[in-house]
Amino acid sequence: MTANAGMYASGGFGVTTHEFVDVGDAVGYSVAIGYRPTYGPIGLEASFLDTGNAPIGGGGNLAMSGSTVSAVWWIRNWDPQTEFMSGYLKLGLYDMSVMDGPSVVDSTGWRFGVGFEFKTSPKLAIYTDVDGYGLVDTLGGPESLTIWSAGLRYHF
Repeated sequence: MTANAGMYASGGFGVTTHEFVDVGDAVGYSVAIGYRPTYGPIGLEASFLDTGNAPIGGGGNLAMSGSTVSAVWWIRNWDPQTEFMSGYLKLGLYDMSVMDGPSVVDSTGWRFGVGFEFKTSPKLAIYTDVDGYGLVDTLGGPESLTIWSAGLRYHF
């Protein structure tokens, strides 16, 4: 049986890196709720995120907010009773509203990521992950973006 199996909730802050050279980085936040299975590696996670306002070289800001649903493949630690560290891979979908200056564009697509969780107590863990969002629609055309985030995760 897995030490941290069952429902969890997490929240943290992240830095968004935009692939466009004239768009700066931004700091945002995310909150999530998920399920880590007792037996077997595949869980489920739903999240809400806001990337913050990234400055655009020509003036203005680019901001994104929306939701994601992902399958999470948990890679267990060697000691299933303590599981000081666990890794995971995520694959899912996103649905975002992109505020590109004064205009709003809706965008949907694939999300993928990799992360680690470090237990600080039987129920609390620190997590860090990197997520990629492919071809987010903006007024300037499709864009890929990467979000690095870290925060706390509580296992019920």
